[in-house]
Amino acid sequence: LGHDFGERTLGYVGYAAGYKAGGFDTFRPFTQFDPEKVGSYTVGLKTTTPDDRLRWNTEAFYNNYTNKQLSTEVLVGDTIGRVTRNAGQVRTYGIDSDLAWLTPIERLRLGLTAGYLKSDVVHFYQTGTTGEVVDTGSTTRLGFSPEWTAALDLSYRIPLGASGDLTLDGNVYYRSRSYTDSPIDTTSVAASVEVQKANAISNAGFTYRTGDQHLHVALKFLTLTDNRVLTNTFNAAVAST
Repeated sequence: LGHDFGERTLGYVGYAAGYKAGGFDTFRPFTQFDPEKVGSYTVGLKTTTPDDRLRWNTEAFYNNYTNKQLSTEVLVGDTIGRVTRNAGQVRTYGIDSDLAWLTPIERLRLGLTAGYLKSDVVHFYQTGTTGEVVDTGSTTRLGFSPEWTAALDLSYRIPLGASGDLTLDGNVYYRSRSYTDSPIDTTSVAASVEVQKANAISNAGFTYRTGDQHLHVALKFLTLTDNRVLTNTFNAAVAST
């Protein structure tokens, strides 16, 4: 449902229901997981200045998951495989915002995006060591979910007449601290090491396009600061002997 507050400003609210089918993991031990359902709520604003040089979009969201499917690596014997389990209830909420600005410097464009995400595991039912069902939601966290993300992008286009144009660009991506496995048991010793600290990755490059736009050639330089970023881990839970 949207409403125009003016010729260049749109406000909206929305609701969507999503579904992901259940299934089976063929890795030992053979396990079944249930369908995942989600209800998503959004409210947002899209606006552009009268001269079309500045665009700003922002959206707040709230997602309520039932039986959210969480996949993780496990070790059975000497074999590693992926097992999917259902979390009873998970809620995520936050805000995303992006800005695009055609600066007063001709052909120089600036882009800025920022996001805030909060993830709460409300219920996570598991079988305890004695066979009883326990709810570990209060001590379980989702991985790969940094609370803060941001990106800054700059590009400058150089016209080359009938030969085409050359675009120079650079960007920086920021992610705050996050777990590198999911789900994470915060009472486990491994939780303290399955973490990627806050980091920023910078890239640059240039792109040449021919005058008829039929061909372009790009050269990219990635991770200019040579950062090492931990992207994924798993807890094998290997007992000492």
